[in-house]
Amino acid sequence: MTANAVDPGFVPSTALSRGASLRSRLTLRLFARLPLPFTKSVEEGARTVIRAATDPELEDVTGAYFSDGEPTRSAPESYDERIRRRLWDVSAGLVGVSPDGAFEPNE
Repeated sequence: MTANAVDPGFVPSTALSRGASLRSRLTLRLFARLPLPFTKSVEEGARTVIRAATDPELEDVTGAYFSDGEPTRSAPESYDERIRRRLWDVSAGLVGVSPDGAFEPNE
């Protein structure tokens, strides 16, 4: 089993903001209508997700972060052992498993 993180980019024309505040939804609608250089279409945003899920070359890649279709370094905070441990502990508590299970940081 592999597990990777994927950043599709800023794709304002999705329904992912449906639970957001009215102000946030209106702001996203505005961004969706403007030809901004940092926004992506649904198809463009999906390319990275689809590649990470289906590319045979990535079959044995795990613990990676993908952006714009390629593995790249994630935010510096993601390499901070204290922050990673806290995230692991909180996540384990939320799903009801022991946080001392199989925490093995992957650089």
